[in-house]
Amino acid sequence: MHDPQVLSDRLLPLFASLLERKVAQAPEEVIRALAPIIDRAIARKSQTDKLAMSQALAAALPGAIAQQIDTAPEEVIQALAPIIDQAITCKSQTDKTAMSLALAAALPGALSKQIGDAPEEVIQAIAPIMGRALHEQVRLERDAMVDALYPVIGNTISKYMGEVVRQINQRVEETFSIRGIYRKLNARLRGISEAELILSEALPFTVQAVFLIHKTSGLVVVEIQREDGQALEADMLAGMLTAIRSFASECTVNPEKTSELTEIDYDDFKIVMEVAGYCYIAAVTQGDPPAGFATQLRQTLSAIILNYGYGELIAEFDGDPDSIPQAVVDLIENLLRSPEVMLPPQRHTTENHETWRSRSGVIASWAVLLGLLMLPFVLYSWQQARRQQLADRVTTALDANPNLTVYQLDATVKGREVRLQGQLPNEILSQQAATTATAALPAHLNVVNEIQMVNPPPDPGAIQAEVARLTQTFNQMQGIQVGSRYDHETNRVIVEGSIHQGQDARTITQAFEQIPGVDVVVLMLATAQTPIQRRIYFDTNSNFIDPYDLESKLMPIRSFLNQYPDLQLQIIGHTDRSGSEQRNLELAPQRAAAVRQALVAQGIAADRLKVTGSTQPPPNVRLEDPLWLSRIVRFEQIAPAGAN
Repeated sequence: MHDPQVLSDRLLPLFASLLERKVAQAPEEVIRALAPIIDRAIARKSQTDKLAMSQALAAALPGAIAQQIDTAPEEVIQALAPIIDQAITCKSQTDKTAMSLALAAALPGALSKQIGDAPEEVIQAIAPIMGRALHEQVRLERDAMVDALYPVIGNTISKYMGEVVRQINQRVEETFSIRGIYRKLNARLRGISEAELILSEALPFTVQAVFLIHKTSGLVVVEIQREDGQALEADMLAGMLTAIRSFASECTVNPEKTSELTEIDYDDFKIVMEVAGYCYIAAVTQGDPPAGFATQLRQTLSAIILNYGYGELIAEFDGDPDSIPQAVVDLIENLLRSPEVMLPPQRHTTENHETWRSRSGVIASWAVLLGLLMLPFVLYSWQQARRQQLADRVTTALDANPNLTVYQLDATVKGREVRLQGQLPNEILSQQAATTATAALPAHLNVVNEIQMVNPPPDPGAIQAEVARLTQTFNQMQGIQVGSRYDHETNRVIVEGSIHQGQDARTITQAFEQIPGVDVVVLMLATAQTPIQRRIYFDTNSNFIDPYDLESKLMPIRSFLNQYPDLQLQIIGHTDRSGSEQRNLELAPQRAAAVRQALVAQGIAADRLKVTGSTQPPPNVRLEDPLWLSRIVRFEQIAPAGAN
């Protein structure tokens, strides 16, 4: 028992039996008890003899890893991921070529798989470098990029521009005129389309100012303006354009489609913009820009971007204009002189000579065509001139006739007929006009008389004279004593007085109605009227007695008073409503006094004549009647004193 070796040999079988039984009964307890011992044993063995430990685990390790991958793959991935990352990083630093060859076969498939599973992540990962990659590719192999993009962009632009030019030419060519033919000929000689010629003539093109502006910040990188024009506020304009561009981009109809604002029209000015990279060019122009100006803008911006676009000069511009190279300023300044620079110099070569010969043929063809087109116009103009000459000859002959000079007559030539038009008062003058026109024309032309007969406007003086003549004629007839008045405003004749019988009234009416210009005849007649029933009429604001009334009315009253010496008369004067009340109160008795004075002058005693005045209308005169019917003096018989 004192020998450890002997004791160990005797106890080992017993421990082995007990351990086997314990493992069979409670394996988990055995594992928990032995795990710390095994861990320390493996750790110590690994430190003292790595080779032996590796050889011992080599056979079991692949199976253990495979079993663990099948049982808990996520734990294996989490355990191996840091080691794999470090391994790849270390290998990439030590041997890039071998690492590239190792990943080359798997990389396309991995990208395809990722694009299919998560395309948005791929886009977000690649997008930041795409712009710089394309820019670098354009700088290194510009022709290759042009060849790659030309089939798509070139065909699209060509188709669009061709459609626009076709529409413009179609609209312009629809108008056919002499001016249009001249414009077509001029455009053909200058070797440009008619649409370009129209635009260039209507709107001469000038560049007022050019600005190179940082697209993100809106800072003015380069500013070039004309010295002879009004200076523009560059910073304010740049800020405004940047804000407008941003607003237009955000408010686009299709949010998925990227678009840029290229033009802004203001009055007769136009701001043309070309955008690329981190900057854009804004040119303030007047007139319609030629096609070459847009090309020059693109070429200038391309040159700036390829040389200075993504360096610290423009891409990270901080507002210091001194940091911009002079070459960029020169490129922008060239745009200010674009109308002159873009005109190519003339070359006197054989090709130009052939071109001139070709243009000469075109000129000759156009001249012949123009002559044929002008021939109908020339013939028509000659015929019109000939017709006008004949019409002037007839008009001159009519004006030379003293009976027709005062009338407006026109002559129109249509084919073999000469039509006379106008207005004349009677048929005699119309026939005289036709005879005069026939004598002034060649024999093969016929005169068509279309002159209308119209009544001339009445002459108030002539009508008044005719009324007075008829009145005097009727007063010479037995038993008729009348007076008349003509109202030219209403074309009426008022006849008053006395007649012998009723048939005389019809005769008087018919006679006055025959006077041209008299529309209405008003009779105020009485049968066997006494002289004192007549009325004396006066002009406006007057107490003067018409000489005709002195003879035709006052003389019979004098005879009547002499025939009845005991008879006394009340002479009453009246006024119309036109004057003031005070004036009418004065004028009414003045008219009565004038009549009494005339009778006294003819031998009638003054004490037999009493005078009074009234501003009221006389008897039988209404307010709506003409005013002259109220401007009268009338007579009333005064009964003798003591008469019943």
